[in-house]
Amino acid sequence: MEWEYLQVRNLRFYVAIHAAYMRQRARSVGVSPESMQFDLRHPHLELHLENYYMMVTHQSCQEFIAHAQYDLLQLIKDEKLQLLSQVRSYAKREHVKIALATDMQQAVPGIWITSAAAVDRLLARNQESPPKFRRCFVCCTKQKSLPLLQSDDSLDLMLENEETIDLASTVQRLIEKHISYKYIVLYCDNGYRLSGAVCIAFVMKVHLLPLDAATAVVRAARMLVEPSRELYKALRAFEESLKLDLDNPTLFQPLLNK
Repeated sequence: MEWEYLQVRNLRFYVAIHAAYMRQRARSVGVSPESMQFDLRHPHLELHLENYYMMVTHQSCQEFIAHAQYDLLQLIKDEKLQLLSQVRSYAKREHVKIALATDMQQAVPGIWITSAAAVDRLLARNQESPPKFRRCFVCCTKQKSLPLLQSDDSLDLMLENEETIDLASTVQRLIEKHISYKYIVLYCDNGYRLSGAVCIAFVMKVHLLPLDAATAVVRAARMLVEPSRELYKALRAFEESLKLDLDNPTLFQPLLNK
């Protein structure tokens, strides 16, 4: 189940990466990407991906929903109640809730983005026995979050000032963390601005993509990622420091460096 779920999300990421590389290749040979119909988002493919993702993610919940729906309909029958419109959409609403609860928000393979609200709910649900994946947190926080720092394996970047963020060292620490753990979670206490920017910088560094392409790749998986103006300036500076050869991209260099 978990492997099938990851396959769906990973496939979307690599489709976006391939499209980004093709767009850069088109630019390097002087061809307009628009005329060659290179698009980071492929609606027809994504429809199939989403359908498969919904099926895999919800499969383990189908029995629970079926029992709940049966009990509800049985109650309506026993009490001779009318089937209200709110009741008709009960199963659909449950599916939506499950989708929201089970979407772990993978931005790139092995790196997940989660919100402060999701972390708070998770910790409140199980305060005595913290979640196992908390040991893999990478905290992009402005305010010290003590529950997340109880594990020696967590990494707190403590990015207090977006204007002076050092993306080079931040991404390097993230890469080192990613080598040690198969799955890691990026946490940011102010939405997706910091964690999203760090993810974009990670894609730029690892896959040798410019800022616009890396942003599009991350957004292909997580549309809500929107770095602040200060973070965009930092990302631009980080892009310049990478000294990417956009005319002749070396797409396989990340593999050769391993």
